[in-house]
This record gives sequence, C-alpha cells and structure tokens, in this order.
Amino acid sequence: MIIRNLRENLSLITSIDALFQVRIRIGAAIGDVCIGNFGPSGARQWDVIGVPVIEARRMESSAPLDGIRISRRLFEVLDASGLVAEYHASFRSKASGFYQGITRDELFKLRDVTLFEKKGAVFNSCAVQANPDLPEDIWRQIESRIELGESGVPALMTIIQYYRGNRLVIGALEELFRERGLRLHKERMIRLLSPSWHKELQALFPDETALRAHVDSTVSLVKLFRLLGAMQDHLKKTDCPSDPTFPASYTEEWLGQVIALQDSHYRKDKKYHERMRYFQAVLLPAVFACLEAGIREYIVLHQAELGKASYDKL
Repeated sequence: MIIRNLRENLSLITSIDALFQVRIRIGAAIGDVCIGNFGPSGARQWDVIGVPVIEARRMESSAPLDGIRISRRLFEVLDASGLVAEYHASFRSKASGFYQGITRDELFKLRDVTLFEKKGAVFNSCAVQANPDLPEDIWRQIESRIELGESGVPALMTIIQYYRGNRLVIGALEELFRERGLRLHKERMIRLLSPSWHKELQALFPDETALRAHVDSTVSLVKLFRLLGAMQDHLKKTDCPSDPTFPASYTEEWLGQVIALQDSHYRKDKKYHERMRYFQAVLLPAVFACLEAGIREYIVLHQAELGKASYDKL
C-alpha cells in the first residue's frame, strides 16, 4: 500500500518531489554533494544533490528481513497525509491472529540506526512491518525446527534472537512453548539480568520449586527481553569517552596535567569497553543459553517419548 501510494498518489508525489524516486547507477561525490545516474543512452537521468542518495543507500543496507525501512522524513509525510492510519487499519484487518492487536508504534517503529561501517553515523529511520501473519509464520518455523530435533536448534535460536524485540512474535512463541510443555529457565534469566529482583523473589519464595513455578506463571518472556533491551540501550547511550583536551598554555604544570588527563581517559575508556564486552560476551549469550537449555531438554524428552511410543506399537 505504501509503495503503491508513493507511485500513484499525486498529493504525496507533490509533497516529496523526486526524493524517493532516485535511481542511481554510477555516481560522483564531492564533499556533501552527490550527483549520479550516468546511465546508458535513453535512460532517464537524475541529478541528485546531498542527502537523498545517502538515505537511499542506508535504507537498503539496514532494511529488516520482514518489512521495509523508510526515512523519518518520509514517515512524517505519510503520517500527515493520513496514510499511516490507513495502513495501520488495513494491516490489522488482514492479520489472522496475533497481529490483530498490533499498535501503531509497533507497526511503524521509529528508531535511530547506527551504521558502524560508516564510522558510527546515525540514521533516523522507521521500520515498517509488511507481513500481517508474521507471528503465525514464525510459529510454524519454530515448530518445524523443534521437530528436526537437535539439528534444528541453531536455526531456532537465530530466529528467537532476531525477533526478541517484537512483542507479538515473542508472545506467540511463548504460547507455543506453553502448549508443548516446554519449560524456559526464566528464573535463571532473572538471576542474570537483575540480581536484586531475584533476591526479592527468593525472599518471597524460599522454596526453589515454588519460586520457579511463580516465575514461570507470572513473568513473561516479553518482559525479560524488554529488560535485556533496556540494559543494551543504556550501554549504547553511555558515550565512549572522547579524547582528552589538553591545556593550551605550556607552563611548568603542563606535563603533569597531560599525564593526569591521559590516565583519567584511559581508566574511563577501559571501564566503558569492559561493560560493553561483558554484555556482549557474557550476559547476552548466557540469557539465550537459558532458553536453549530449555529447548534442548524438551527435544530430548520429546524424542524419548516418540521412541517409546514406537516401541510400544511393536
């Protein structure tokens, strides 16, 4: 619907001019100016200046697997024209299950994308969901991976990691796991993500079995992934220390001040990178290991039950 309106809706075309109709084959960049599309004879030519080409390339390289990525500026144009509300209503009407309750903010997810290959350049964008039946499709994919047994676990975990920020997809998967009797190690996840919360729960439920039962019934996987995401966002917002600014005047105290600044910068930089490394190398893998352990335990038991049933038939 969005693409069709961009091509056919005259009021939209007038609003955004040729900004999102750019076709670049070969280009030249001089400072902030980009000129492109030196195509073959007969091809329609476009002279493009500045941001449009850059944004088009960034959208292409960071597009989600299950949708499209548009710039924040285009989202604002679509919103002002009423197309955002229209697409939201249409999307919900086409959804057959979990996505019937999708909110506008979940359908159009505004966020800043950091492009590390572009020296940390930040791209203001909006990821748009395009598949109304995505949770059901993921449900079926996870079921098929479970039926594959141990060989299906790596792909299964990759899917969960990719969609961990999608509330409705994760909610669907938790319902699938509940139906199958697959127990996730949520209590261990809480212990990793929030030791203080875990201590509070232990005080309320001294018995370990009771504690696990309480967590399994009251704490959703969505909540745990939100906590994980909040920790990651906090680390991202914690700026890496910038290079120290040295004193301008070369006095007798200059050398001592320079050494002190370098030492302070080193300590701050070390602490920042230690936190990032711990999250990426220890905490994140450990949280998903809790999930993987529960899935592998279920697969072993499930295969044993299937083997027993086959033996009984003989």
